[in-house]
Amino acid sequence: MPCRADALAVGIMAALLWRNASFRIWLAGHLNALYITTGVFLAGFITLGARYPASGALPMQTIGYTWIAILYGLVMVSAMTSSAGPIAVVARTYWLREIGRVSYCLYLIHDAMRFGAALLIRSIIVHPPSWELVAGNGVAAIVSYLLARLSWTYFEYPLLRRGHSFKY
Repeated sequence: MPCRADALAVGIMAALLWRNASFRIWLAGHLNALYITTGVFLAGFITLGARYPASGALPMQTIGYTWIAILYGLVMVSAMTSSAGPIAVVARTYWLREIGRVSYCLYLIHDAMRFGAALLIRSIIVHPPSWELVAGNGVAAIVSYLLARLSWTYFEYPLLRRGHSFKY
């Protein structure tokens, strides 16, 4: 976490600015500038991913992750600023809301599922073709989602309901 404090700082800064009514009014009046800035950061993100796909590449380690955090902050602020805007409309789609609902468990288990699928494929086939590994990732994604949904339904949501029943 200390090495990714910049991403946390972007979220904190967005939250602090959003709490300021005059900032929200100013932002609503400069929506085109917000969309252009978001587009510039999206273009930079695509360029970074295309030129330096490895997560350990120096450009990704130095500026890349900060760039991505700023992009995510801009996307979030864009969605909140214009509820009828394209980003907000996409963010309200059912499947994105569903992934958001189970995202915590999905975050915790997805890598283990992906790794397990690759191990299983490699134990059955000595040198599997890449399409089989990609298919294994697809199966791992589906299994990850199903496990995360079960966790939400039978564990996380009941705990949240119970916690919200207390008055502090």
